[in-house]
Amino acid sequence: MNVQTNNFQGIYGKMAIAQKGGTKRYEMLSRKTSISSDNEYLSVKARNTLSPYHAFESMKNASAKFMTNNLKVQAKQPVQTVDNKRYLIEKSDEIEGCWRIYDKKLDRSFVFDPSSATVQVDKNTGKHYLMADAPTGGLMDVMPADAALMSTLAQFLNVESADSILTSTLNDKYTITVDAFTGIECLKIKGNEGNGSWLMISNEQQKEKLQELANVYKEKYPNLVRSDGVAMGFAQAEVAGQAVRTENGILLIACNGMEYMDDADPSKSWAVHYSVDATNMYSEIMNAMAEGYISRTDIEEYSAWEKYFEEKGLAFEKVITDEELAAIAREYNAEKIAAKEYAEYKSENYRIEPDKEAKCFDIYNSQGERLGAFDYADIKIRRDSATGKQFLISEHGTMSYDALVLDYELKEDLQKIMGVDALETEELQGFTLKKHSGTGIRYLVRDGEEGRGGKVLLESAADQKKYEALAATYLHRYPNLIESKEEAYIWAHLEIK
Repeated sequence: MNVQTNNFQGIYGKMAIAQKGGTKRYEMLSRKTSISSDNEYLSVKARNTLSPYHAFESMKNASAKFMTNNLKVQAKQPVQTVDNKRYLIEKSDEIEGCWRIYDKKLDRSFVFDPSSATVQVDKNTGKHYLMADAPTGGLMDVMPADAALMSTLAQFLNVESADSILTSTLNDKYTITVDAFTGIECLKIKGNEGNGSWLMISNEQQKEKLQELANVYKEKYPNLVRSDGVAMGFAQAEVAGQAVRTENGILLIACNGMEYMDDADPSKSWAVHYSVDATNMYSEIMNAMAEGYISRTDIEEYSAWEKYFEEKGLAFEKVITDEELAAIAREYNAEKIAAKEYAEYKSENYRIEPDKEAKCFDIYNSQGERLGAFDYADIKIRRDSATGKQFLISEHGTMSYDALVLDYELKEDLQKIMGVDALETEELQGFTLKKHSGTGIRYLVRDGEEGRGGKVLLESAADQKKYEALAATYLHRYPNLIESKEEAYIWAHLEIK
């Protein structure tokens, strides 16, 4: 197992949808798509020659144009528009030489080149399909051809009946499956199922079921699916066999990788890349789930898939996410910082002493009072977005942390002792800044520990005077309970926080 440091694209960039009048082909793409085969082809083209392989492929792909059963050669005379209750067939006014079929009931159009289009019949079901190849070969689009469409097409071709239209057996390189929930047929290329699918919606009931499935995605995964378009994209991907719903997220399977996205906790998301030439990977992944090698509860777990791939001897690479890269960088920087030797630093109002064993700085004010201990790795600015206030915070485990308002002088002192031009800045998270109603003094509370109070922040000389005045109030009001000024400060501190 190897590791890649490039991240997969998000769902919006991952699902490239080519639409021809409602029949969609889905290809799951990422930045990790292998281009070795494309480069090879380009190098061949640059020499103005074709290898025997590419010559054979070009001839094979172009063969549909020369078949005697393509629709263009079957037309008995110049075609005329046919318009009935269900279908409209006409010459396309957008693409010269192409024809257009409009399905009124499903409100979709099917535009195709008749010289590379044929009617093929599935020998297992007897169903007819209108197959439209691209000019350079390869299937471009497909449409179910029911009895009504075949009859309309016969009128358009000016032949006696639907039975007069020449057909061929469905190419054996294709396989057609039916989605159990929606009833929608899906055509795939055998042995390369992860590389493309064509969904064939035949009736309104199937459209309604597909919309119902899209609603499931939007309701179950609100953090991942925030629009109707994305919800429909996921629903169509599931029907195509390229998306799997789990309890907490969505697994996407492509021709060159798979990605799990957790709806509740993005840190649990992960991605795997494999070669686009490894056409067996899709079936291996689907078999793992179908045959129980990967249980329903384990689909979300990268470790389960890693074990399966390694046991099967399948080549793959784990994709390191941006969050993981950031964590690695932080850990690396923390190790570098911890390994450095720091000297004591003193300014007008602060004294900073490094503790080599504890790998932290003890910070004192000009009166020699210890303000807190701050780990080397925690020397960064925590900025409160609501107030713009900046803090220095170091957590020492459960229910223990130190916090200071980071004024200009202290920030300059820390930059000098750390040997950096600027401290790292991040948004304040996990803490809430609050204000004492009586004095207006702010205090910082760690989320979830409100009952314990927080750290009092004396941000100015005015705050210091208010703090001392509150302590004096305690000392004079409760002489039998409070015997010293130090005790009074403790009580004032407890009230504020």
